[in-house]
Amino acid sequence: MKGLNEIGILKRIGLKLIMVASITAVVIIGVYSYFNITSQNDVLLSEVERHANQLSETVKNSMRYSMLFNERDQIQETITTIGKDPSIYDVRILNKEGSIIYSQKYEEIGHMLDKKAESCYACHAENKPLEKLSMKDRTRIFK
Repeated sequence: MKGLNEIGILKRIGLKLIMVASITAVVIIGVYSYFNITSQNDVLLSEVERHANQLSETVKNSMRYSMLFNERDQIQETITTIGKDPSIYDVRILNKEGSIIYSQKYEEIGHMLDKKAESCYACHAENKPLEKLSMKDRTRIFK
């Protein structure tokens, strides 16, 4: 009888050890996965910001010559062509007053943007607008 009772105790101890090891493994894997996913998310978002900035600079630099020589038709054609890309939502050029002077959506040309709008607030929060924002401040990601 004594032998059978000892086997039952060993089974219960073995079961408890398996449960503790399993729970510990699940917790460790869960914590690791959380930090890994958070890190990957941060890396991907910084890449999106970098690529958005790179595209913005490319558009700006590609129109520099046309702007220097006031070739309005060429500027509008470039904006329209860029705006046809399905991955690009809007392309606009504004003057200092906030009026849209070029856009791929012709009906927007001439409209004034609200300087208190969320997209303008970063630069126009104070009386004197900022001349340049850091890359981090120029990009917004909506989730």
